[in-house]
Amino acid sequence: MTLPLAPHYTLSGSPTDIGRGHGESLRAAIAETIAVYRQLFMTAGIEEASVLQRAGHFREVIKAFNPDYGQEIEGIAAAANQPALWIYALNARSEMMSSKVAEAGECTALFFHESAVLAQNWDWVEAMEPLVALFTVRQASKPEILMMTEPGLIGKIGMNDRGLGLCFNFLSIDKPTRGLPLHVTNRAVLECASLAEARQAIAAAGTGKSGNLLVGHHSGQGFDLEFAGDRTIEPPADARFFTHTNHFVDRHYLSANAWLAENSQTRQRRVEALCERAKSRSVDAAKVILSDGGDAQHPLLRPYERIPELGIAGTVCTMVMDLKQSKMHFRLGNNPTAPFQVYSLPRADA
Repeated sequence: MTLPLAPHYTLSGSPTDIGRGHGESLRAAIAETIAVYRQLFMTAGIEEASVLQRAGHFREVIKAFNPDYGQEIEGIAAAANQPALWIYALNARSEMMSSKVAEAGECTALFFHESAVLAQNWDWVEAMEPLVALFTVRQASKPEILMMTEPGLIGKIGMNDRGLGLCFNFLSIDKPTRGLPLHVTNRAVLECASLAEARQAIAAAGTGKSGNLLVGHHSGQGFDLEFAGDRTIEPPADARFFTHTNHFVDRHYLSANAWLAENSQTRQRRVEALCERAKSRSVDAAKVILSDGGDAQHPLLRPYERIPELGIAGTVCTMVMDLKQSKMHFRLGNNPTAPFQVYSLPRADA
């Protein structure tokens, strides 16, 4: 069997250096990613002129929050030979799609407190599977980061050398989402040295977004936050594990899309049940849980299938992060028998 692998790059230096390294390494993949999202925006009824106009707004929001992120994004654009506004649009694509894109069940995340194992399936369009990349990011006076991301995005899902990790679930809402993009917020969290710093970064990022962030720490502590436009909600915590899929725990925000509500809640019940009865809440247990297809209609590991308005979609990759050992176990695609590749970070406090 030929093992599918995502490219892994190490970026370091100034924000412009990091952006240029990203853009040069993934120049062709960034062009393909823009093509994928251009089509998704068009299908959702968002014309390119509107995409770029809205990207101009997010450019100002991102630069106001952290000018370094603007420099990095513009470094990506310059090295990839792409308009900077398109790279800003990629980083804000969740905000642009929060109420427009077809509501498809996607992404199951979990965190085991005792073992400090944080894990997620990232479900999205099949076209992204060959484009996914892993980055190690080294910056002066900041934690070293290992993350999975899409070409052109400066933040997504990953961990750092201080034993802090982050998972992300898309949540659809019919409210204004013009705040700091969640993918950029994710990068800010991954640059934090502690859970307290992560909470501060999230508070500084403000509202105006929709999604769920599940943050874990090697100590076994963590927190889960849902963003609902102008509100931030912290669901009740379980002392043993967190799980999250693609609906708000607060039923006031339950999706009007009946299929999505059924899909997400079915997966939520399934992942909770599997976590509950796992003999050990370990890396291996997380791999088994996220490879589950026990509910054929709403599996946790989703084979690719055609979804109206999205095209072919399913599980693009799986990440299981051992925050105590500072290791990411990564599997590309949705073959439940495929092996995981292991990537490591040196722990700064080891």
